Amino acid sequence: MAKVTGVPSTRRVTQRDIARHCGITQQAVSRALRGDTLISEETRARVQAAAEELGYDPSQSQAARRMALIRTGAQPRNNMVAISTSAELTNTLYFTELFRGVMHTLSANGVDLVVTLNSYPYSMPRPARRGELDGIICIERPEWYHEMMPHLRQLPTFGTRPIVSLIWPISGALSVIADDELGGYLAMRHLIELGHRHIMVLQNIMAPQDPETRRRAGIQCAIAEYPGQRPEIYGCAIGNEQWITPPPFKEPVTPENFPIIHGSNLLRFPLPDFLSVHPHITAIIGLNDASAIITDYLLEQAGYRVPRDISIIGFDDTDPLLDAEGRNVLTTVRVPLYSIGEEAARLLLRRMENEVADDAHTVLPPTLMVRGTTAPPKQ
Repeated sequence: MAKVTGVPSTRRVTQRDIARHCGITQQAVSRALRGDTLISEETRARVQAAAEELGYDPSQSQAARRMALIRTGAQPRNNMVAISTSAELTNTLYFTELFRGVMHTLSANGVDLVVTLNSYPYSMPRPARRGELDGIICIERPEWYHEMMPHLRQLPTFGTRPIVSLIWPISGALSVIADDELGGYLAMRHLIELGHRHIMVLQNIMAPQDPETRRRAGIQCAIAEYPGQRPEIYGCAIGNEQWITPPPFKEPVTPENFPIIHGSNLLRFPLPDFLSVHPHITAIIGLNDASAIITDYLLEQAGYRVPRDISIIGFDDTDPLLDAEGRNVLTTVRVPLYSIGEEAARLLLRRMENEVADDAHTVLPPTLMVRGTTAPPKQ
């Protein structure tokens, strides 16, 4: 292996220096420093080691590039990106994992991160109005994009800079989402293979969204694979936001009645009453972990035993259901939230270098985490 020679201390170390010492292209060095998985792990490690040995400072490199752009009359880079989301979401572990993935990747590339909080009626992020942003990573409902994207694109201080959508694929923006269809498929296949034939699926009646639609498609794909064992599905629509983002539990939860949809009939029953009307139900798929945890509390208060009487599956793998020994026993579909955040940051950085199209789309697979709340149905 060739010895890496030093660079005079009077001169700023550039990516070109690293490329020359490693025997690769400058573009490969740029991708390796961003953690791009298109570059092999061995090459990324070699580039990182050379950067540390030579004393490479990404902030100095980007500052020099900014001055060069100003001299040519071009719009300079700010090395600042915003995450745009709602204040309510920032209180959740779901947001924390996405944020960590974005933050760690941007920080490793010398890019600062700010958070802008939105509520309806929506307003333009102030850093975008001031021309301080190189891009925006959004964890917003689709209506935010439909209302705000045209204004951002017409804003002289933002214009065509990249927008990355997380969770929801949005036309005209980059997007990184979970394969929710696969998630629904994995949950339903697991229950069918355990022997469950009467299954309730919790749904969000207040704001049904694209992830739920994809998840239901995956559930139907799993059912189609077992024509001789086709389960009966009971739709349960949640009409209380507390079911989706509950407070920390200190006392047993007693949520208010919520709407129940079964077929074309709209009824209002507490969950235990609905189960008494449909005693054949032996499994429940939650909208997320929070709804699965509240369901577990309600079932326990009504005298059901999980999983002996009814199995429960959550979704996301963010909120734990702890047993007496502090272990998470919730069977759930793990959404790779940290990896989604990482990939969103990488995609935005690559778009800033014009390495990907402005509507590039990445889908990451979830994983079924089988723990203690699912079992074969009681005979």
